[in-house]
Amino acid sequence: MRVDGSAKDNTALEAGNIARVNVGPSEQKRYPGRGTREDPLVVDWDLGDPENPYNWTKSRKWLITLQMALGTFTVSFCSSSYTGGIAAMSADLHMAREVAILGVSLYVLGFGLG
Repeated sequence: MRVDGSAKDNTALEAGNIARVNVGPSEQKRYPGRGTREDPLVVDWDLGDPENPYNWTKSRKWLITLQMALGTFTVSFCSSSYTGGIAAMSADLHMAREVAILGVSLYVLGFGLG
């Protein structure tokens, strides 16, 4: 039984681990190159591949762009909204200003480091 569930002759599972799947020559995809350091394999998109971003529609590309822009805006807004309450938080919790700023400082540091 193959890993994908088909019943071709191969070794798929040994002791719960995926071992080696033998596929016939018609199922192998050939890429240019030999797979060595001197002649590496060149893996590229198939022509007309729907998962290639160059083949996406403009509306899909804009939707993803807007989602990323909204996410970036939300993250940066959250760091700036925290600073508005630092004075009141410091007074209510009787903490030094440095300790109150530490939260937003670490947030922005994490935002910057990614």
